[in-house]
Amino acid sequence: MIATFWLAGALACARVAPAPAPIPGRIVEVTVYPGRAMVTREVPVPPGEGTIELVVAPLPERTMEDSLSAEPSAGLRVLSTRYRTRPVGEGPRPEVRQLEDQLARLAAEAGRLRKEIAVRQDDLRYVQKLEGFTGATLNGLTEKGRLDVEAIVALSRFVMETRSTKSKETTDLEAQLSANAEAADLARRQLGEQSAGKVRTEREAVIVVQRTGGAQGVIRLGYLVDAATWMPHYRVRADKEPASPVRLEYLAAVVQQTGEPWEGVRVTLSNAPPTLDAAPPAIRPLEIVVDGTVDAGPIEASDDQSQRLAAVLARPIPLAFPNETPLSDFVKSIRGATRGPAFPEGL
Repeated sequence: MIATFWLAGALACARVAPAPAPIPGRIVEVTVYPGRAMVTREVPVPPGEGTIELVVAPLPERTMEDSLSAEPSAGLRVLSTRYRTRPVGEGPRPEVRQLEDQLARLAAEAGRLRKEIAVRQDDLRYVQKLEGFTGATLNGLTEKGRLDVEAIVALSRFVMETRSTKSKETTDLEAQLSANAEAADLARRQLGEQSAGKVRTEREAVIVVQRTGGAQGVIRLGYLVDAATWMPHYRVRADKEPASPVRLEYLAAVVQQTGEPWEGVRVTLSNAPPTLDAAPPAIRPLEIVVDGTVDAGPIEASDDQSQRLAAVLARPIPLAFPNETPLSDFVKSIRGATRGPAFPEGL
C-alpha cells in the first residue's frame, strides 16, 4: 500500500512541460540573388541559465529546408537548428458558422414539414374512411326506405371538399420539403468547400540554445527562399546638344513572392551564388618558376608563320619579377617582350 501511495504521489506531482510559444522574430536584412534570397531574422532570447528551445514561426512556404543557419550573440551557443512542418487547425470562420447555422435551420424546417405531411396523410385516410361509412349508410337507409337526401348530399360535399383541400396541402408541403432538401445539399457542398482549408501547414525553425551568464541575447536566423529575384535595368539620358554629357542610370527591379513583407528592411543585391559559409574564399598566388632554358625541340612546319613563331620563341625573355607578381603584369611583360614586326601585338 505504501508503494502505491508513493507512485500515486509521484504521478500527481509530475507535470508535462508546455511547448514553447512560437516567436516570429523580426526581419532585419535581405540579400537578393538571381532566383532566390537570403532572409535574416533577429530572434530575442529571454535571460536565464541553461538550455532553451526557441520556435521561430511562421516561416514562408518557399523556405528551402536545408538552408537554415543560426548565429548567436555573446553569451549564447547554438546547439542545433532544424526545420519542421506541422499541421495546424484553424478556428471556424464566420462564413463556416453561417453555413452550419443555415443547415441547422433547414434540418429543423424539414422535420416540421415531414410532421405536417404525416398529419395531412392521416386526415386523408380519415376522409377515405368517412367516404366508406357514407356509402354503407346510404345503402342501409335505401333498403329501409329512410333516405335523407339533404344529409347525404351535405356529407358527400364535405368529403369531397376536405379531400381536395388536404390533397392540395399535402402537395404544397411536399414541394416545400423538396426545396428544403435542395437548399440543404447546396449548403453542405459550400460547407465542404469552406472547411477544406481548416487544416494548414505551419513551417517552423527549431533552435536549441545554451545560455551562459544569464544575460539576454539575440539569435540571427538565416534561411533561403526561392521565390525572389532581381534584374538590372539601364536608362540613358542625353541632351540634344552634341557636346552634352550622357547620363547612364543603373536601376534594379526586385520581385519577391515569398509571402512575407520586406517593408523597412535593408535589401542588398548580389550577382554571386548564395552560400551559407561566412569565410571568404582563399585567393592563392599563381607561381611560375623559370629554371634554365627549355628546349621544345625542332619545328617541323616550314611555313613562314611557323618559322617566325619559332624565331620569337628562340629569343630569351627576361623574367625579372619579384616573388609575387599579378598574372596580368606577367602576361603584359610577355607580350611586350615578344612584340615585333612578326607579331605587332606580341604573343
